[in-house]
Amino acid sequence: MIAFCGGRPNKEGKFNEAQERALISVTIHEVGHNWFPMIISSDERKWTWQDEGINSFYQYYSENDYAARYTGTKYGEQFKEGKYDTNRNLAKGIVPYMRQKDQVPIMIHSDLIHTGFGPNGYTKPAAGLWILREQVLGPKAFDEGFKEYSQKWAFKHPSPYDFFRTMEDGSGEDLAWFWRGWMYSTYANDQAIAEVKSQKAADLVGDEKRGKNYWRVTIENKGGMLMPVVLEVTYDDGSKERMKLPVDIWRYNELKFEKGFFSDKNVSKVVLDPDEVLSDVDTKNNTWDASKLEQPKPQEAPGTSGN
Repeated sequence: MIAFCGGRPNKEGKFNEAQERALISVTIHEVGHNWFPMIISSDERKWTWQDEGINSFYQYYSENDYAARYTGTKYGEQFKEGKYDTNRNLAKGIVPYMRQKDQVPIMIHSDLIHTGFGPNGYTKPAAGLWILREQVLGPKAFDEGFKEYSQKWAFKHPSPYDFFRTMEDGSGEDLAWFWRGWMYSTYANDQAIAEVKSQKAADLVGDEKRGKNYWRVTIENKGGMLMPVVLEVTYDDGSKERMKLPVDIWRYNELKFEKGFFSDKNVSKVVLDPDEVLSDVDTKNNTWDASKLEQPKPQEAPGTSGN
């Protein structure tokens, strides 16, 4: 027999919306434990994240799938309006925890987690896997890696290192940088726009000109964690352009990177991580806005000061 302990109903035997959704969530989560860690039998006492974090990750997708299927329910309407998924932005939701100074790495024995056991064992690993799937590898490569992990280690006892290696083998990518930053450290992702400059394309060496101006955006890595870069550029005519830069840009300098591009238009605004999908802990330094820059005061001609 399996029992799920959700919230208690009120005196009339009814649930409010929050309690109802919590009951759905806990049911999905606990059913997921049939696979993690019961079939893929990791050591949950030593490495909580390897079953609770992975299970929470798949719970996120299962809940959204549940809402999408039941279009006649309020959850289906919330999903259709984009509200259901927004309420569970895993990458954004973990930011308050990652801002804290008193943390321990995910890759520490569970009985040594002295504070933040829930975020450390459940939500941070789930958020990291979501970023890995949606922003780094892409669903196809991630799913290939996870499929191989699930099949290879069914009815066995995989360690975290088995998970890391199998994900790399299945996806075909070297993910050492990701495991090191997200799992082994307490670094945060804090990307910042340090400077935006332009120069006339005609001043550059070379015959081929792909625009009137050449723009340079200097991006700083202030948090220590390496992540891809998503850059949204708004031009003076209101049009926008998205640029997604892979994590490889930090290969030669982990602290600073300069992105250059040509354009016939003038840049009015640049935003890093515009959808908040990379767990950036300080979004205040993510925006460069030309309209908010202090303009130089015009200088008076000599002899016109009135003195």
